[in-house]
Amino acid sequence: EDVTQFDIVNGKLGDRWFVSCLGCLHLTKGLFYRVVPADQDFEAESGYCGVFRFRVWWCGEWKEVLVDDRLPTVNGKLVFVHSQSLTHFWPALLEKAYAKLHGSYEALKYGTSLDGLSDFTGGIAESVSLRADPTTCGRLLSKLLDLTSIVTAVVTAHTHSKMHSEKLASGIVMGINYRIYCIEKVERYSGEQVTLVRLRTPLGTNVEYLGAWGRAAPEWDEVPPHEKERLNLKYTPDGEFWMAYSDFVRTFSQLEVIHLDGETSRDEPSLRHKTPWTSRVYQGAWQRGVTAGGCRNNPDTFHINPQLHLILSDMEEVVISLNQHSVMEPKVIGFTAYPLSKSGLDSISKAFFKKNKSLINSQYTNSRQVSERVQLEQGGYILLPTTFEPGQESSFTLRVFSSKPLKLKLVDTSPSLG
Repeated sequence: EDVTQFDIVNGKLGDRWFVSCLGCLHLTKGLFYRVVPADQDFEAESGYCGVFRFRVWWCGEWKEVLVDDRLPTVNGKLVFVHSQSLTHFWPALLEKAYAKLHGSYEALKYGTSLDGLSDFTGGIAESVSLRADPTTCGRLLSKLLDLTSIVTAVVTAHTHSKMHSEKLASGIVMGINYRIYCIEKVERYSGEQVTLVRLRTPLGTNVEYLGAWGRAAPEWDEVPPHEKERLNLKYTPDGEFWMAYSDFVRTFSQLEVIHLDGETSRDEPSLRHKTPWTSRVYQGAWQRGVTAGGCRNNPDTFHINPQLHLILSDMEEVVISLNQHSVMEPKVIGFTAYPLSKSGLDSISKAFFKKNKSLINSQYTNSRQVSERVQLEQGGYILLPTTFEPGQESSFTLRVFSSKPLKLKLVDTSPSLG
C-alpha cells in the first residue's frame, strides 16, 4: 500500500490517542515497516488468504499478531479508526490487531498515547511536564534531541479552558502528539536572537499552524537569507513548521518521549546520527510467597522482591522504566532504589532496608509502565521493582537507559531470605 499520505480519522467509535500514535508511527518509516510488514496486500497472486500480520512490542518482546480481514461496520462504513482512502486498510487492521491483544475494542478506550507509542516502537516511555521552569525544560529538550529518542509534545484538554474545542486558535490540535525535530536559535536582521522549535503534526496537510513563525508568517521577513538557508526553510515537508520556544512552552503541556536503544533506532533514518542510548533489561516475575514482597510499607517482606544490582561507571542521568505484563488485570506497581556502600552486596539483608533510607521512590500506579528520570552518582545501587501490595503476582520487564555505560544484574538473595 501507498502510505505516503496520512488521512486517518478515529471514526464514530475510535480513539483520538490511537490516531495520534499511528500518525507518529507513520512519520518514522523505519519503525513503521517493523510494525506493518510491507509484503502483504489483497492480491491473490501475492498469496493473500484473508489474514494480515502485524508486530507489536508486548510484554517485553516483539509479538506477531494475526487478524482476519473482517472489520466492524455500520451501514457499510467503518466505525473505528480508518483511512479516508477507500484503498488503505492498514490503520483499521492494525487497530484490530491491537484490540486483540487488549481483549476487545472497548479496552482501547482506556489506552494512552504513551503506551501506544511504546508498543509500536519497542521503546520506553517518559512524560515530562512543560509547566516547570522553561529554561530547565529547554536544556532537557536539547539533550533528548541529541539522543535516539522520539520526542513529541501534546496539549492536554485540561490545559486550556475551552475544553469543548479540539483545536486552539493557533491551529494546534489537542490530544495529538507533535513530533519535535530540533531546537535552534535564529538571528534577525536587528541582531536579536530568537529560539525556535521545529515540529511536525502527524495529521499531515489537514491542519496548519497559524501562529508566529509559522509558514509564510511575517516574522520570517525579518530574517536574513543565509539564516533561512541554514534552517532549510525552502524544503519544509508537509505538516512541518517552526514556532517560538516561548510560545511552545505556553501552548504545549507536556513532552511525551520514547527512548529507543541503539539496535532499535538503527531502523529509523531520522535517528541514525543521534547518540544511542545504552540499555540494560531484566525480565522477571513476582511470585506469591517467593518474590512478591510488596512496597516499602511492608518491611517484613519487602526484601524478598527481586533485587537488581545497578552499577554506573560515571555520574549520569538515567531513565528507569518498569513495565508490567498484567494487561487485563493491572497491578499497582513501582520501584525503589538504595545507594550501596563500599562493602557492596555483602551488607544486603532485611535489616539493610529497615535501617537505610531509599534514594529513588517512583510513583506507584496501575499504569502498564512506570518511568522515572533520576541523576545518579558513579557507583552501585540496589533496585527493587515491586507491586504495592504483597502477594500479587505478575511478570514484568525492567529497563534502565543511560547515555553512558552501565551494568544491571540480579542479586542472589537466597542466603538472606531470613
